[in-house]
Amino acid sequence: MDNQSLHDILYIFLDWHPARIRTFTDLIWGVIQAKTVKIKELAIYVSSNGGLRSKISKIERLFLNQVIDFICFGRIILKLFQAEVRLKLAIDRTNWQFGEKNLNFFVAVVIYGNISIPIAWILLDKKGNSATAERKELIEKILKILPKERIEIILADREFVGEEWLEYLSSEKLPFAIRVKKNERIKHKNGGKMQLGKFFTDLQIGASKAIEAKFYESEIAVKITCLQLEREQLIIVSNAIIGNDALIAYKQRWSIERAFKSLKTAGFNLEDTHMTDLKKLEKLFAVVSLALSICVIAGEIKNNIKAIKIKKHGYKAVSLFTYGFDWLKDYFCNMQNMFLNMMFEQLREKIMSIAQ
Repeated sequence: MDNQSLHDILYIFLDWHPARIRTFTDLIWGVIQAKTVKIKELAIYVSSNGGLRSKISKIERLFLNQVIDFICFGRIILKLFQAEVRLKLAIDRTNWQFGEKNLNFFVAVVIYGNISIPIAWILLDKKGNSATAERKELIEKILKILPKERIEIILADREFVGEEWLEYLSSEKLPFAIRVKKNERIKHKNGGKMQLGKFFTDLQIGASKAIEAKFYESEIAVKITCLQLEREQLIIVSNAIIGNDALIAYKQRWSIERAFKSLKTAGFNLEDTHMTDLKKLEKLFAVVSLALSICVIAGEIKNNIKAIKIKKHGYKAVSLFTYGFDWLKDYFCNMQNMFLNMMFEQLREKIMSIAQ
């Protein structure tokens, strides 16, 4: 797939000036080749009759002036993966500090094999955890991208708990499976309350136990599953699944960490950015999310031709993202290679298929 093919796809979905779509397309390919989001490095890959300073200015104008419908980008990403089935979602944050500014991305992803694909995100103008209102905002974005009937489960770590939050998910009939802390309390049969950790103290390492109970003062009906790990308890609260189903589903939440690593140190080095304006950062995240999506699709194509090696411990040697990312970097350095060109043509056809 060349820049023109991707440009043509974005042209179908975006009502921007063609020159802006061209620049945005160049940025997507640029982060894959440059392995960074530094504007000066990306400018090398931007189409322009001018010099480097002119290219940098084009990028800066796009991030400053272009109005972006991020819901549209979420829909484009789902179309890229032809995701028509029910989907597992995960929510989490990735954050770091640049000078005195906290850059805090709150992201929803679709789980896709051993990697996750961002489809919705908001920037938190603060350090630390999200508030219930911000979580609701992210959910509202998700529901504009896909109907709730297509959400199989929403997975989240211990950070994303709270009575108002779980009450909201339950009232919206959104299925969730969220890890909770062992000091959360449930009603005991004697009428009092008991910490979850103490309730499951009889479990041996590797053993699990599941119960149904009422949670918080509002008595939210939940299913609780506990797995005793070597040093701690894994306790999952859900309104949809229980037992092994909950444990298996929750294990897939880890793929969001792989996605963050791919966007950062193992891929595009998102932390290289010197941007601190939240609106610009939202746009930059759209660029890297689409670039990640293309790398995953490329990895899937290459895996169908030459399967990823399985290590002795039974896990794949690399993720689909890394497999595709490495291939695309190789392609751009060896564009005369017939085998790489053949795979690239398959990638082009895959991307173009969403326009049909």
